[in-house]
Amino acid sequence: MPIVNGGLFIFLLVIGFAGLFGTKTFHVVFAIIGAIAFFTLAIFMFANYDVAFVTEYNDGTTQWNQTNYILGTNDTGAEDEQKIWVGWIFVLLALLTISVFFIELFKPLIPKASTGVSTL
Repeated sequence: MPIVNGGLFIFLLVIGFAGLFGTKTFHVVFAIIGAIAFFTLAIFMFANYDVAFVTEYNDGTTQWNQTNYILGTNDTGAEDEQKIWVGWIFVLLALLTISVFFIELFKPLIPKASTGVSTL
């Protein structure tokens, strides 16, 4: 079963949420980067990748490998429903991030509502 490194998973997750919630602080184009990060995470989940931290110990004579799974169980059997649901959540977050991008992109084109008070 292929494994995605847990560090890459967390990095893409942080980039995705920064793009979703940071469009007012950062530039609006950062939302596109966040959407790409969420879509990448969704592709990993739909491709049935496991997310794990792999630690290797080596004391000179012996070598140990320790794998701590976040998502997945290293089962080569059927599809893991947990990863499919997480993949759909990442797709929805990506679509939400794209909608935030378009709202922020077209915000300057929306005319301001007049208050009805004349300024002469």
